[in-house]
Amino acid sequence: MGYIWMYLVLMTIAFALGIKTEKKVDFTIFLSIAGIALIEYVCGLLINLIVANIIIYILAGICLIYLTSKCIREKSIKCILNKITPGSILLTVIYIVAIILYKEKLVTQHNEVGAWALLVKYLRDTHELPKYGSSMIYTGYVPLAGLWHYFVSTFFRTFSDGNVYISSALMQYSMAIATMSFIKFKDWKENILANLLNIFSLFMVCYLIFTSLYVDTMLGLAFSLGLIYIYNIDKLKLSDMIAFSFINLFLVLIKDSGILFSVILIVLLGINEIFKNRDEEKKNTKKIVVYFVVLILLIVMSRTVWGIYLDVNNLNSSGDTSQVNITNVLDLITGEAPKYRYETLKQFGKYLLTGKNFELFGVNISIALWTLINVVIMLVTYIVKKDKNILKILIGILVANIAFLIGTLTTYLFVFAQWEAEVLAAFNRYTRTLVIINTIAMIYVIVNYYEHKKLISVAMIIAVLIASDKRVINEIIQNKEKIQTYKEIREEYMGIEKYREVLTEKDKIWVVVSYEEDVNNRIIRERDLLRFKYQIFPHKVGMLFELHATEEQIIDKFKVGYTYIYFLKGTKDVYDRFNFLLDEGREIEQDKLYKVINENNNWKIELVEINGGKSE
Repeated sequence: MGYIWMYLVLMTIAFALGIKTEKKVDFTIFLSIAGIALIEYVCGLLINLIVANIIIYILAGICLIYLTSKCIREKSIKCILNKITPGSILLTVIYIVAIILYKEKLVTQHNEVGAWALLVKYLRDTHELPKYGSSMIYTGYVPLAGLWHYFVSTFFRTFSDGNVYISSALMQYSMAIATMSFIKFKDWKENILANLLNIFSLFMVCYLIFTSLYVDTMLGLAFSLGLIYIYNIDKLKLSDMIAFSFINLFLVLIKDSGILFSVILIVLLGINEIFKNRDEEKKNTKKIVVYFVVLILLIVMSRTVWGIYLDVNNLNSSGDTSQVNITNVLDLITGEAPKYRYETLKQFGKYLLTGKNFELFGVNISIALWTLINVVIMLVTYIVKKDKNILKILIGILVANIAFLIGTLTTYLFVFAQWEAEVLAAFNRYTRTLVIINTIAMIYVIVNYYEHKKLISVAMIIAVLIASDKRVINEIIQNKEKIQTYKEIREEYMGIEKYREVLTEKDKIWVVVSYEEDVNNRIIRERDLLRFKYQIFPHKVGMLFELHATEEQIIDKFKVGYTYIYFLKGTKDVYDRFNFLLDEGREIEQDKLYKVINENNNWKIELVEINGGKSE
């Protein structure tokens, strides 16, 4: 029932917004999702998330009263029925399919666990934003996407990984369908085909776009939606500016790089409005200036408040930008920078030109090649159709591509650690933001500006199905097998569950995860830590065991507050380093919990025995 109640709350708000603002529900569904997340954000900063939920329920109730009263006044429910569109029906069907596919899915990916899923688990457990000393890892990430996932999770008695994937898919599908909402279709079949074309195309270029918790694709979807929206505004009204503000606030509060995209959108809208209103009366110009001032203040305030929140709660920001300065840039230009930065530059250029983003008819497609293909298609369309909006959209995506790539390169060179820069960590995932932007813009232009849309849509859908990455199809066909694989991966970290009744809120666990052959592979060992931490949440978990730690260093670890030590994985040589803490003749056992005991500064550990689910 949780899925039904959540969707009813969402759709009630979306329909009320659609009627009040005279916009399609295809568009207002995403505005409702963004609005709900923003309410959670504001209340999370000022009070707590429970208050936010109450406000949202009250808002849904007001919307229901508004819809009911409107139907009574008009003595008909046509006002609601007229708002039902093929896109909204398709989104509902997709939502049901997502529930079937992802309900039992478990989070296992390294960054998904630490950066996104753990946040939602924390929010659900505490009903407040991360605080200092909590079990969170990446506390500086702006949390808007996680707050939407949290809201969805509150409709269920217990927390579920699958529901986080479902809420993520719903958020992204709503944006994909919203981009098609500005096109005037001849009939419902054409509408459905256009939406399917858009969704299949996104699948083709971005494997698992709607089945992960990463926000990189959300950035691309939100920017594309804002860009298309700009050139579909006839005369800028208050309702248009509110909708545009929601898109921009969404961008800046799901990831730091969203600020860059928001700036681009605001500049593009400003330029567009300046040219549109050159001959109009000054009163209208003043009104538009007020709109922009308020929007900019909202965005600046929303990010400033987050920075204050981090400082007040002594939390780390999402990245140290102190190395981004004129001196370091000049050193790079003059050849005085560290060697690894020049290697990073070479790798960055190489990946842009030859890196594999996806395959099209068996041909490897890099970000540079895909951008070129999209630009050529839109440029040809502009030459044929001679509509300036096509050129404006094209300029918009080119500016976004250039700005994002410069920003990403700067991050690798001056913000990321050396080992991350050298391997261009997560480069393929980051560039999917641009792939999404380019693809949506291209599909929108094709569908909106060419006749015989049905024929084109059917032909392109067939092409997409033939050309698309087979992993996309396998994700659906092999769904049950994949879920079983996820379960098997998580079983490795389930041993700690039997000790939950032993642990208290004050306990802190030191996890031993180490392999002789993986001593230098930080990612492999950190992956184990994150998954273990996620499994035992909300209990605090300490850092990984250092392979060559001495007896004195091990004792020093205990002195900083660790009450238990858990031997998750490791070689016998690693375990033998701890045998001095045991009674003579005993050895460390794998996947077991030991209590840290200090008797007159004589440190030892004692195996925690469990019998019938209770500690002895």
